[in-house]
Amino acid sequence: MSGQHWTAEEGQRGWRIRYDPTPGGRKNADGSTSYSLTFPVLELTEYVSEPERAATEIARELNTHAELLSALKGLIRFRNWELAEGGVTPADLVDVWKDAEAAIARATAHTGEG
Repeated sequence: MSGQHWTAEEGQRGWRIRYDPTPGGRKNADGSTSYSLTFPVLELTEYVSEPERAATEIARELNTHAELLSALKGLIRFRNWELAEGGVTPADLVDVWKDAEAAIARATAHTGEG
């Protein structure tokens, strides 16, 4: 999955999903390459019957729907900013998830997945 933000890899305690904000590194003006810190975001234990398959499929789906994930993150950041500014009550955050569910439904209906 070279060049992908989300990858599956085997670790000491089983399979995990790793996030890399700049896959392959960032090319600098002087010709050097800078790499970001990557980190595991999900570990699959022996409780998952096929951890390698599950991790690989999860990473693939996260990469496939990167634009949708980015939009959802932006929506959540915006709503959290409004909450911090006093413009939204905690009960209004339920709307974030309703909006997210609607966006996912539209995306999966458009792609035929789901």
